[in-house]
Amino acid sequence: RTHYTFTDVSTSFLTRAETHFAAYDFVEYAAFDLDRDPAEQGLAAGGFDLVVASNALHTAADLRASLRRVRSLLAPGGQLLAFETHDAQTLAPVFGALDSFYAHTDRDLRPDSLLLPRDEWPRLLVECGFDAVTRTGDDEPPLREGWSVFLASAAAEAAAEEAALPGADGAGAYLVVAERASELPLARALGETLAERGAGTVRTVPLPDRPEEWEALLTEAVTGAEP
Repeated sequence: RTHYTFTDVSTSFLTRAETHFAAYDFVEYAAFDLDRDPAEQGLAAGGFDLVVASNALHTAADLRASLRRVRSLLAPGGQLLAFETHDAQTLAPVFGALDSFYAHTDRDLRPDSLLLPRDEWPRLLVECGFDAVTRTGDDEPPLREGWSVFLASAAAEAAAEEAALPGADGAGAYLVVAERASELPLARALGETLAERGAGTVRTVPLPDRPEEWEALLTEAVTGAEP
């Protein structure tokens, strides 16, 4: 019932991730550049309930613009969970020889390095369309300025875009399956929405118990035959 999209700016990391998570069929893989429009990269606006970013957000050339792009990916009330390092001296021995370590363009926001100080993150997240920002990490120096974990919600007024639904080309057949009887009303509502948008043949059914029942349902969906 949960679907994950693993992303990285480099396709080489996608290959490694696909090998590592090969046992999990609910994970898909996609290249994603924080400095480009998500829609151009095949990621639907409002299509995600949770975005997890581990030491990744600061790599953007323009942090404000990238945070707004991330916010646009979240459904209303969706969550951003981010881990961020704040001390440039920690990363410089590893990444300091790379041009990308100095390639950020928002010098007014990050004048000294591509890393944003700990106490500036909550304000920036609110500015970029998030609310209910929670921050955790060590409260005592020297580790206080080392790293933080942030949890923030997509502000309702900033996340009004709808997730993309299947194209209205009138083709195809859809089975909307409710796992429990209590979920049938929601499944029917989804089926009606798909039908209204011209998504082809739509049927709403309870979850089958046996493989042969699945086979019969799929055959009926393809052939158009009624049960």
